[in-house]
Amino acid sequence: LAKEAKKGGMMMYSIANEQCNQFGVCTNSGGAKVNERLITLLYAGRSELTAVNCPPLHKTAKEIEMLLQVPLIQSTLSHMLNTGSKPSGGGGSFGALYAFSRSILPYIEEADREAAQVIARNIDFQLQNQPSNDSLDAATKALKGTIPKMGVDCDLVGRLDGRNVCASPASSRSGSVFWSLLLCAGLSLLGMVVAIVL
Repeated sequence: LAKEAKKGGMMMYSIANEQCNQFGVCTNSGGAKVNERLITLLYAGRSELTAVNCPPLHKTAKEIEMLLQVPLIQSTLSHMLNTGSKPSGGGGSFGALYAFSRSILPYIEEADREAAQVIARNIDFQLQNQPSNDSLDAATKALKGTIPKMGVDCDLVGRLDGRNVCASPASSRSGSVFWSLLLCAGLSLLGMVVAIVL
C-alpha cells in the first residue's frame, strides 16, 4: 500500500489522476484539478472543525461531496466509451463500468429517477449478455443529461472525445444529509489523525 501511495495516491485520489488526461482536466503538474480542490477543502474543513464552526463546515462538506462524484462520473463515462469500442462488450471493461455506474446511481436517482432507471436497465451485469451499443448509447445519453442536475461542476468533469460531457452549467441540488454527516465524521477523523501526527 505504501508503494502505491508513493506513485501518486490511492483510491479516489488515484482514480481522479488516472482520468484527468482523458478529460483534459489536469493541472500543469499533471495531477487532477479536482484533487487540488479537495485537498484545499479538507484543510479548510479541519480548521472549521477545530473551531467548531458548523455552518462553514456544512458548506465545505457539501462541496467535498460534489467533488468526490467527479472521478466516478469520469470513470463511468470512460468505461462506457471503452466497452462500446470493444467486441463483446470488452469483458473487464464492462465489469468496471457496472461497478462505477452503480457507485453514482443513488446520486443520479436523486437528480433524475427516470435517467437512473435507464442506466440501471441498460448497464445490467449479466455474464452471458453484454450490453449492445444501443444500450450503452442510451445509458450515456441519460448520464450526460443528468450531470448538470446533480450539482456537479461540469468544468471539473471536462471533455470526452472533444465534447463537453454536459450541455449546461451545473445547477444547485439539495443533496443528502446522510452523506454530509458522513463527510463531517470523516473530517473529524482526519482532524484527530493530523493532531496525533503533529
